[in-house]
Amino acid sequence: MTKECRVSLTLPAAISLAVKVENQRCSSRRIYAKLQELDPAWFNKHNTTETCSVEYYMLSGLGFSLFVYHPFRDLKELLAECSENCDTEQFAESAWSLVNDSYYTTLPMLYPPYQIALGCLVTAALNENVNIDGFLKHLDNFPSGLDAITQQLADWYTLRGNSEFKEKQREVLTRFAEAGGRKA
Repeated sequence: MTKECRVSLTLPAAISLAVKVENQRCSSRRIYAKLQELDPAWFNKHNTTETCSVEYYMLSGLGFSLFVYHPFRDLKELLAECSENCDTEQFAESAWSLVNDSYYTTLPMLYPPYQIALGCLVTAALNENVNIDGFLKHLDNFPSGLDAITQQLADWYTLRGNSEFKEKQREVLTRFAEAGGRKA
């Protein structure tokens, strides 16, 4: 189902819906009033009733399902599995930081959370020079997008001024390929 609508209606509807999903208390009128303060010419054309109708269309486009999955849960499970084969304390904090930073990239729109979590875990472990080959050998399947995930993370850190990360990225992919028997 496709419905055209204006950004001046979509933005307050998306904010209102996000506020509701996170169980925060903020009325649509208050959101709309704040947006009108920011740019009266842009947001003064519509009222909250129109915004609520756009919110309905957004919900129907989502199939009225508001479950959002994040890589944090998967990372926690992967760290627990990995701790059976190696010491995860050395790179766990780095992996959590990578998952946080993955939200600054397009990764959450392109890959499922478990692949992002695995990419962050592998990148963090190898960046901290921790051998997780035993853990990687026990994985049932290797996501095909793992190299792209680590590449995006490397690009993000390069943009942020950490050039060391980009240099280590090739090593990460090579060691991962050797552990899993895949080509880098």
